Amino acid sequence: MMPRTLLTALALIVVLAWLGPSLDDNGAEFDQAADIEAAQHDASAQARYDAAVQRLCGENAAYMELADGEIQCKTKRGTPTRRVTLTAQVTP
Repeated sequence: MMPRTLLTALALIVVLAWLGPSLDDNGAEFDQAADIEAAQHDASAQARYDAAVQRLCGENAAYMELADGEIQCKTKRGTPTRRVTLTAQVTP
């Protein structure tokens, strides 16, 4: 009885050693999770940007993005009020 159990256990070990890596392959799920995390980060950054520009222009004002990081603030009637150029600022 002992040799048969030993051979069966050894056979299972060999099969799992050979097929185990393919059973544990989660590369596609990892890539998908990384893509989702990047999309969430981008959406969060865009929301922060929109909130900051809205505070800059005012609560009821609209804004339009121009070339080279310029923002054109407009009143609720569409009259341009001010133009602001955005620059990168590093905070410690």
